[in-house]
Amino acid sequence: MLFESIRRSASVIFVKLFPVALVILNVRQLMTCHGKYGNVAFRIHRNLRLVAFPLVFLATISQNSFAANALTVTLSATNVTCNGMNNGTIVASVSGGSGGTVNFTLNPGAATNTTGLFTDLPAGAYSVLADDGASTGTSSITITEPPLSSLPSVSLGSLSAICPDAGSTSISYLSVSGSPVSYSISVGTPALAGFVPIVDAPFNASPLTISLPSGIPKGNYQFVLSLKNASGCISLPQKFILNFDDVTSPSFTSFPEDKTIQCGTDSSP
Repeated sequence: MLFESIRRSASVIFVKLFPVALVILNVRQLMTCHGKYGNVAFRIHRNLRLVAFPLVFLATISQNSFAANALTVTLSATNVTCNGMNNGTIVASVSGGSGGTVNFTLNPGAATNTTGLFTDLPAGAYSVLADDGASTGTSSITITEPPLSSLPSVSLGSLSAICPDAGSTSISYLSVSGSPVSYSISVGTPALAGFVPIVDAPFNASPLTISLPSGIPKGNYQFVLSLKNASGCISLPQKFILNFDDVTSPSFTSFPEDKTIQCGTDSSP
């Protein structure tokens, strides 16, 4: 570190004081002359040295001071837990700087605070700019999310027509993924009036039984099914249609008695 600091300081000194060094070298050549020009050159050389060496010292101090006041930004992130959710987090911290209050700005979004904590973020690439009033620093980080295929899902079986006054029905499913632990069902469009939404009911073995209101008018009604796993990840909404129709077999409560029918002179039972 010491060698690197000396190297940087020497680079700055060379760039800033190279013209002065050339003048000093030229004056030293004039000092080899005799007479009036030699005496004048000697005095110029002495004065230039008095100016040049303090400048070298000040340039070194300036370079070291700039390095000490540099603002370094360090970022850490908490990734999104479920595909499509906005629960990512970024924490920014700084080292160096002037010691003043640091303002942090997150982009995209341009959210600003003095804590360095940014929450409720979706997956994506972000950068944070830190500014303490005297110096600035920036750093970048990416928040990731699980793939879409990690969400719970279910494949429903065939749905039969339902009697309007059935009171309940069963919905079978063929396969499941994503380890769902609960399910919810709400109405879609067209909506079934009087249906009580199901919210986070235990996801049991097939079939799922749902309650229905009475007196349902004949027709097709849409419903929306969603699943949730133990991590709180919610499936994409799955729509399905239930058909309500009068599918009750006809029944008879009485039959007519046998009658004797007489045709002409023939009588038969």
